[in-house]
Amino acid sequence: MLNFGFAPILIAVLGLAIESDAGALNITTIYRDYLQNMIDAIDVSVAPCDNFFLHACGKMNFNVTTVGDKQSQEEYQRSQRIPPFLYNHQDYYEFFESQKSKFNTQPGVLVRDLYDLCKEANIEKVGPRRIWLYMINDIPVMENDRHLLRKWPFLQYQWETYERQLDLSWPLLAGEFAAHGFEIFFNIFFAENTIYITRNKDFLCPSLEKFQDSLKPLLRQRNPQIATITGNEMWHFCRQLKGEIPLSHETLEMTDFLLDETMSDFLQRYFARLNLTDEDIEGARKIVVNVHILSEMMAVLKATNPRIVYNYVVWHVYQQLMDMNDCFSLADEFQYLLQAEYWQWSAFEDHFRREVAMATFLFHTTRFQRYYRNGVTSSSVERLFQNRSQRKDLNIERSIRSYAKELQNPEKFSSIYEVIESRNMIHKMKFYTNLVEIRRLSIRHSFYNSYVDQEDMNFFQEFINFCILVLYRPRLHYFATYDRKMWLDSKLLESSDALLTAMDCLDRQTLLHADDYGELYEALKIEQVTDIYNFYKSFVESVADYNFWLESENFAMAEDFIFEYFHLDSSRIMFYAVAQQLCQRNDALYSVVINRSFMNMPDFQRVFECSGIDPMNPLTKCLNDK
Repeated sequence: MLNFGFAPILIAVLGLAIESDAGALNITTIYRDYLQNMIDAIDVSVAPCDNFFLHACGKMNFNVTTVGDKQSQEEYQRSQRIPPFLYNHQDYYEFFESQKSKFNTQPGVLVRDLYDLCKEANIEKVGPRRIWLYMINDIPVMENDRHLLRKWPFLQYQWETYERQLDLSWPLLAGEFAAHGFEIFFNIFFAENTIYITRNKDFLCPSLEKFQDSLKPLLRQRNPQIATITGNEMWHFCRQLKGEIPLSHETLEMTDFLLDETMSDFLQRYFARLNLTDEDIEGARKIVVNVHILSEMMAVLKATNPRIVYNYVVWHVYQQLMDMNDCFSLADEFQYLLQAEYWQWSAFEDHFRREVAMATFLFHTTRFQRYYRNGVTSSSVERLFQNRSQRKDLNIERSIRSYAKELQNPEKFSSIYEVIESRNMIHKMKFYTNLVEIRRLSIRHSFYNSYVDQEDMNFFQEFINFCILVLYRPRLHYFATYDRKMWLDSKLLESSDALLTAMDCLDRQTLLHADDYGELYEALKIEQVTDIYNFYKSFVESVADYNFWLESENFAMAEDFIFEYFHLDSSRIMFYAVAQQLCQRNDALYSVVINRSFMNMPDFQRVFECSGIDPMNPLTKCLNDK
């Protein structure tokens, strides 16, 4: 989703909440630095009417050595440290990296410390054998038997030998791992005092070669034939479990799946590890989804040699940990914990109060909703927004506060995660110990805080993103609302005749100018035309909203007064602000979207004073919204 624009009132409103501490970062300084960054990225050697994307983004990698004296260089470097907003994975990672040192709630500290442990263990560069050794040394359920698990995978003679030394019951092992976030055969989730049990949709079943290859690095001096034998056994078992190879006998459907002895063993270990009371379990409804499929799976599990199932359970967990080749995936996995940190404003408290941010968000969102209801004339689009406006448009504040109270309450997190602190004293530097423990506690947390209204969650996420944009990208917060996302995702405009007309027009435009201006007028694929069309339409809306804001709030004079210092004005600022959001993302893609959209806007030629012979001013204009 593209998000762009600006509301000057934020400078005044947020200024009321600035901390007096001299060490706090001043909002006006952030605003000045943002505008200076915008100017620094512009390459004046390229005329805007020749190639606007190159003009707007040409010096995004500005060489700091060219910036004046030492003091100027230091100021410039400081201005470049403004954290990004959270609208893509790269921005989210950079924000987490820059702000995690400020986290002070228990959930935020847990994620930060787990990430730091991951980096210290250098998990991203550790080989398969080393990861396996970490697992059997660090994960509590495995560490007591690590001397024998070094010899995994087990052949039949080993199984018969170790049976007397190990608890080799696969239902108990699978239940143990499932309680630590490693679903293998079954997926269990909670909602409103109800326990749902269904098959695991992420069931791992690769090719025979991948099974065998995954085991070879673990064998060390053992015979490579072991990987061939056990890999073939697990592959055959996996295909039976997925129904690709039938069992030799007919499967009988179990009328009471939960009373099956094997399933009972699994669930008893699962619930016990979550420390759920008997009253909790007995009082909750149990709903089994896809009973027939689960019954077939259980028949396969019972008909298979327990050694093979045990090998597969361990292999499945090992593969899930092997797939975690980037420590940042932890911040992604435990994002709901980070939301609690953001709600407590540890990252923002030096800059503004939560009440101010909430009031600004509501003011911003209400203005958008009013504008859409008054300005959209298409009956089909009116119907799209009508249902939404009747539900929660006027209850956004209540939704956010209710969501935060129920699901982001630090006291609730503390009651669940308080045991981590004492565990960390014992296993201070063990990454996998902490990972499985946090996963276990997060599942326990979901049992007691299980119901999530998806719309409330969306409102809360939009609010968090909005506040980050307000603080660090004041000009780009403009479309940080769910309504804009609905507009872009509705596909109503895209499915209209106007898209087909635009496609034909752009083809003719390409033929007319490709010989003179080369890549600027390259032939477009249908996907590119769709991207250009959607971008053009949303940009036209953004400019209209921007002008609407300025005119209705009488900010135009103040806006141009601010811009004058930077040799900008309100007629050009939106073109730069939007284009520079896409700089250095995928330049080959976005340069086409920006240039082919702007060259078809009469306002672009007018404000940048393009002549009739300039590349960005084709004779034929497409995409107009008349």
